[in-house]
Amino acid sequence: MSHPKPHPESFWRILNHFGLEPQEAIYIGDSRVDEEFARNAGVPLVAYRNPELNADYYLDSFAAAPALITALTAGMIGSSG
Repeated sequence: MSHPKPHPESFWRILNHFGLEPQEAIYIGDSRVDEEFARNAGVPLVAYRNPELNADYYLDSFAAAPALITALTAGMIGSSG
């Protein structure tokens, strides 16, 4: 990569590789740099153990991540941010 986070280059490459649009992915992060990275990439942010972040979703444990992903893919929940 020629640009480090919070530049979105690395995430855009991942999206391109899998043929995804930003709204079809999530980014789990716990810092302001992660918040800016997700925003720059146009990807919803899942804040991990950091309620201070302006995120779309919040997780208190990685054990809760599968249920969140299942709910998102089933269209059961919308953005909370």
